[in-house]
This record gives sequence, C-alpha cells and structure tokens, in this order.
Amino acid sequence: MASSREFSIDLANKLVSIVLARAQSQRESAGLNGDWSDGGASKLETQARFYSMGVQRMIPPEWESYSKEMDPEYDHYLRLKKKFEEK
Repeated sequence: MASSREFSIDLANKLVSIVLARAQSQRESAGLNGDWSDGGASKLETQARFYSMGVQRMIPPEWESYSKEMDPEYDHYLRLKKKFEEK
C-alpha cells in the first residue's frame, strides 16, 4: 500500500478483508498439502485483528493488563505500595 494513500476506515476494512482472505487461502492450501501447520494463517489473522483494533482505537484484550500502567495514578499507587510493604 502506497504511503501517499489517504487513510480511511473503509480502506482499512478492505485491507483487513484482503488479509483474512489470504489467511483462509493459506490455511486451505496447508490442509490440502497435508501440512501440520496452518501455513501461517493464524499469524495473519492475529495481525489483522490487532490492526483492526488499532484502527478502532481499542486496546486488545491481551494488552489490558498493560493499560493500567498508562493511568497517571498508577505510579503513585506503586510508590505507596512499596512504602507500606517495606514496613
């Protein structure tokens, strides 16, 4: 995709559809060839899901545990926790 293209939600959705179709094709090809793997399909699907969530400005569930660190009060909480655990 050329970097000069203007970003739009429709373009992002189309890109995700293309990637998911490619993943499905890779999975089918791997199955027909008797491969033990999915031909990289699951990796593409994961990448597409993370990209789509980023476009929607959502935090992936796998990253929820990291989001607390973005809270401005989290550092204060850690300082207090350390202070009172030392005693």
